[in-house]
Amino acid sequence: MDDNEILVREAVELAKKNGVKFEKGTPKFRRKGEEGSFHIVMVTSRPNTKVDIILDANFSNLQDHSVKSIADYLIEEFNKHSA
Repeated sequence: MDDNEILVREAVELAKKNGVKFEKGTPKFRRKGEEGSFHIVMVTSRPNTKVDIILDANFSNLQDHSVKSIADYLIEEFNKHSA
């Protein structure tokens, strides 16, 4: 597991501790040569509605981000779609 995978996994765990619900198996990782990407699915429930929030991004998007900043983004997106 490389540093980017650890960063994403820790951010997902921190977001879970703050009430974000994820699809089982999230996050998932893919490699294409030197480049890698990650796939996160958050699951929200509104009355009579289920919304999946899908985040698909390259590891290059993680530059200058910390576990907390990524978790904060996940929490914000989850709350935006859960209200």
